Amino acid sequence: MKTTCIREVLAEPFSAREFFRAFSQGATAASAGVIGTHAQIPAPLATQSSEPSSLGSLIWVDGIVQQTLAATAIVEALRRGDVPPPASTCSGSLGGLPVRFVDAEKLRQSPRTVLSLLNCGERLKAAATSAQRIHCKDCGGVAQRFRRPHELCATLLASLRGESATVSISSSSESLKTWCEQSGFPEPEPADGRWHVPIDSGVVNDTLIVALTPVLQSTWRLPGLCLSAKSSSTTIRLAPHGVCPSCARLFSPLVHSRFDLIIHRGIPADGSCSAELSLDLGGLTLLQALATPIGSAPFPAALQSIIPKELREKITLLGLEHLSLGERTNSLSTGELTLLTIAATLQERAALAVIDLPHGALPRSATTAVEDWVHARAGGAPCVLVGHRPTAAGYSLMDQGVESTSGAPVATIQGATGDVQLRRGLMLLPATANTATKDLRLLAESVQLFGETSVVSLGVYDSFSLKRTSLLESLGLFDSLCKLFASSIDARAFGLSAKDISLRPRGSRGFACRDCGGLGVLLEHLEHINRPRASRCYACDGARFMGGAEKLLFRGLSLSQILNSTFSELISVLSALPKSSLPLKLIKLLGLEVLPLGMPLALLSFSERRRVQLVTAALAGQSATRPQVAIVELPFAGLSEKHAHAVEALLRDSDLSPNTCWLVPAQQ
Repeated sequence: MKTTCIREVLAEPFSAREFFRAFSQGATAASAGVIGTHAQIPAPLATQSSEPSSLGSLIWVDGIVQQTLAATAIVEALRRGDVPPPASTCSGSLGGLPVRFVDAEKLRQSPRTVLSLLNCGERLKAAATSAQRIHCKDCGGVAQRFRRPHELCATLLASLRGESATVSISSSSESLKTWCEQSGFPEPEPADGRWHVPIDSGVVNDTLIVALTPVLQSTWRLPGLCLSAKSSSTTIRLAPHGVCPSCARLFSPLVHSRFDLIIHRGIPADGSCSAELSLDLGGLTLLQALATPIGSAPFPAALQSIIPKELREKITLLGLEHLSLGERTNSLSTGELTLLTIAATLQERAALAVIDLPHGALPRSATTAVEDWVHARAGGAPCVLVGHRPTAAGYSLMDQGVESTSGAPVATIQGATGDVQLRRGLMLLPATANTATKDLRLLAESVQLFGETSVVSLGVYDSFSLKRTSLLESLGLFDSLCKLFASSIDARAFGLSAKDISLRPRGSRGFACRDCGGLGVLLEHLEHINRPRASRCYACDGARFMGGAEKLLFRGLSLSQILNSTFSELISVLSALPKSSLPLKLIKLLGLEVLPLGMPLALLSFSERRRVQLVTAALAGQSATRPQVAIVELPFAGLSEKHAHAVEALLRDSDLSPNTCWLVPAQQ
């Protein structure tokens, strides 16, 4: 990697965790939660040139902000989720550098095509816009399109030069009658639902074409315009947007705004762009081009200039050669989406690329290909791999191939060689059992349940981070805590019930802050990043409650102080809650005890969100009469090696989730 100059910026984001920590310790100053730290950011190579417009970008992968190369403390804080996205990211700059977002989680919710994500969509759009031929979907014939009247006249002259012919035009619009009145032509005659008017007759030569050109120029935009030239031997029909020579089908005008929709967002389900999809691109229709796999051999000559050979070879090394150019990102599996996001990041011509590889989300062969691509790119521009640990990246249950079934069957799943019976405990689903199910959601639909068994899919990229709820609520302990406070003498004296101190008050009852919804901080969802930005709630100042609920105490602590404190600080309090032993054991096992009890789920880091997701799934399957099938997609994605071992212990230990079948599908 080439040496680059370092630029130092002062980052002053608001940290909800620091704010909660200060509140639990009695500090409520206006500066609580504000982190002011100098961070060193590698200046892009382009800043050393004289072209300011060529500045590169900080590219963000997997939704977690990674800003630095040398400041290790800042990187670790980012991984813990302490530093939300800076305010400057909305305007697209950070420390004077423009920012571009490539977020795999966002691509799941706002899908784009593979071609667009690889920055090849504009090339295909330009080729489709300038296409001269269009295919008829009824008979398969090929018609010629014309962008200007002189192109149509040149075709007519080349076809009937020197022959005597009668030239007429027709249109499906009555506007042709108005045009005839204004231009001095005879009134058109209706026939076959169209209006026909003769224009000229004589030998087809340059003189006839000169006279015909202004007529076509004035009628070019009439709906359904068609020109007919009839000679003694043949009849030629030409139209601005094409007319099929076999079945005489007249093509509708192309809507150029649809090209952006088709190429960048995918083909609409309503088929509203059938004309655009029929355009000819060197022997392929646009629809066929979008269905072409990246690794198809031989690769169509018409598409070789659109997606270069070098890029196709790199995509093939990543194991993504089966993806079609027009495939949408929301139909990809997590592994495919992660690899495609990394490829899009490396394909960017940015002076600085920052990549966070989700540990355990990539096959080992793909990890090697990514590293080779990074080293090749680093020869011309710096690349930063934050937190990349090869040992953690290669860690996988599938490598060990050890299952841990512990009980009766709860469901079956259809496989390639027959039904696979699912039992309580850990089961590894081989690749042959789900070769037809790229998406985990389809896999969940193929599970056949026994009795009252429930099924849950734990995908890596989902809407988990968008839930406006707190950590204690997701663990099912908040209601017990409310009842504990409501049973105190103070609560009975004030006439307060558990509903009054709920974070989700109904109607006018309840003391939870209406501005922040009892979260203690205000959440602002950014346009580009799935994780919101937090700011202090000026209504309750982090207290979460306003009014009588603030006066309630348990062991000298208010409910707000408890919610703003970490699990490790309140073991004695939480142990008093019924059915809290297993949640606390799981919290400690997966290293989540440093989180505040009332931490909004939306502010969790990628790793924390993944571990909380597994804890809540383990707690949901505690009933012997209603067991659970939890389909875990890439269980070690985004985890360090330490946390990966903890997750493995959770999946294998039947005492932690005795009535759950942990189903881990093999990577494709």
